[in-house]
Amino acid sequence: MNKITLSVHGLVDFALRTGDIDARVFNLDTMTRGTQIHSYYQAKQNKRYLAEQYLEHTFTYDAFEITLQGRVDGIILNDNEVIIEEIKTTNSDLDTFFMAHEAWHVGQAQCYALMYALKNNREVMDIQLTYISQIDESKMIKRYTFHVDELVIAINSFFATYFSFYNRVEDYILKRNNDLKNLTFPFKNIRPSQKEMMDLVDEGIKSGMKMYFNAPTGSGKTMATLYPSLKRMGERPGTKIFYLTAKGSGKTQAENALRLIGGQAKVKSINLSAKEKMCLNDKIACNPDECPFARNYYGKLKSALLDIYTNYDEYSPNLILDIARKHEICPFEFQLDLSLFTDVIIADYNYVFDPFVYLRRYFDQKQGEYIVLIDEAH
Repeated sequence: MNKITLSVHGLVDFALRTGDIDARVFNLDTMTRGTQIHSYYQAKQNKRYLAEQYLEHTFTYDAFEITLQGRVDGIILNDNEVIIEEIKTTNSDLDTFFMAHEAWHVGQAQCYALMYALKNNREVMDIQLTYISQIDESKMIKRYTFHVDELVIAINSFFATYFSFYNRVEDYILKRNNDLKNLTFPFKNIRPSQKEMMDLVDEGIKSGMKMYFNAPTGSGKTMATLYPSLKRMGERPGTKIFYLTAKGSGKTQAENALRLIGGQAKVKSINLSAKEKMCLNDKIACNPDECPFARNYYGKLKSALLDIYTNYDEYSPNLILDIARKHEICPFEFQLDLSLFTDVIIADYNYVFDPFVYLRRYFDQKQGEYIVLIDEAH
C-alpha cells in the first residue's frame, strides 16, 4: 500500500474549509492574541484537562495507508465521559464566526475524537467547540455527541475528498521517483569541482549536516547542489527542496537548471513572489468587501489546484496569475497553497527565516525531509 503522513489540518482544511480570505479576522495580530487566549484558557482548567495532546492513528483508505496526526487543543476527562475540545478565538461576532466555520471546526474535532476512540476502545465520543471573543473574552460553547461509526463515516468522507485530488499527486510522484532514480547529470562533462561538490552535498544530505561552499560565479554550483538533492528526492518521496535566494537572477538560474533536468524527469517547481507582485486587485485589501479575489477563496481553491496541477509543472508567477484570474481567486494565497504540492520551492530567504512571513504550513509542523539550499548564504 502507498504510505503517506497527513496532518489533521491538512486533511480537514482541504476537505471542508470554505469562505473568504479576510485579513481583518485572520492575521498575525489575531493569531498572536488567539495563542495567548488559548494558553490562558488551558492554564485555568483542572487536573482532568489534558492540553495540547498529540494524537496519531494509521488508517487505510483504498490503496493508501494514512498516518493521521495532530495536536488537539484539549481533552476533558469527566468520569466516563471524554470530551474533545477545539478552542477557537476571533475578533468578529461569535455567532457569525461559528455559522461560517462550523463544519470545518467540527471536522477537526471529529478526527481527534476518532483517533482517541480507536486508541482507547470507546464507542461514543463528545465534542466541544469553545469560541472565545478576542474583544471582550466572552465565550460560547457548542456540544456534539458521535458514535464511533459516525466518526468513521465522517473521516472516510474527508479522505474521499482529499484523495479525489491526491490520487493525481500520487500517480505523478510514482513516475517522478522512477525518473529521478534514473536521472543522469544533464551535461556531457562534469567539472572536477562540481563532482567534488556533488559528492559532499550527497554526503551532507544523508548525514543531516549543514554545509557551506565558497564558489565563484559560473562554477556550476546551482546544478551541483540541485542535482544530488533531486536524486535524494527519488529515494525519499517525502523530500521537499527549498532553494532560497535574494536575487531574481538566482531564481532564474534555479529555474533554468530545473528545465535542463526536465528533459529526463518532470519536477514540479514554484517561484514564490511577494504579495505586492501577486495582487490582481486595484489595491492590496485582503477582505471580501474590497477584493473580489478574496471572496469564497477556499470554496474555489480545489478546482484551481486541480487545473494547474494537471496541466503544468513549472509554476511561474505569470502562470499563477493567469490561473488565479481564471478561477477568480487570490494569486498570493494560491501560490502558497499550491506550494504544498510542489517538489522545489524557489523563494526569498524570508519565507524560511523571517519570524513574521515564514512558511508556517511547513515549519510549524514539519513533515518529511527538507533540503534547504541557500544561494549566497552570506
